[in-house]
Amino acid sequence: MPGRLHTHYMGLSGPGLRFAIGLCAGLSFVAFGYGQGDIGGLMIMETFREKFPSFDAMGNPGVYSYALMSGVVVASWNIGCFVGALLTVVIGDMLGRKGSALLGLSIEVAGKIIQCTSYGLGQYIAGRVIAGLGNG
Repeated sequence: MPGRLHTHYMGLSGPGLRFAIGLCAGLSFVAFGYGQGDIGGLMIMETFREKFPSFDAMGNPGVYSYALMSGVVVASWNIGCFVGALLTVVIGDMLGRKGSALLGLSIEVAGKIIQCTSYGLGQYIAGRVIAGLGNG
């Protein structure tokens, strides 16, 4: 309808629409922070350290290679996010906002599945990179 002062989206307008946008953006940032920090809680669990002993810095204090590997595992998420953001610059216009969001979500879910089913450290790192790629 021409001359409308308020934009309606999914039945919302004005303050309600602004609140919904803020809520969605806030939850997205929470999801990003959780995706980046989820490894922190796992690294201190004994069963996780038994499964992946090559980056068990707690069980091997004073050995720098374990701490370095822990840093690599944690940072692999950021590498994936960076590459995903760069790819979004290239393919984002072709896919559009909804297509980009659905593709990113699908890639992130695949990465999380790889992480959950990993049996080796290399596979776990690959899953983190793929999940980060989807998030980026």
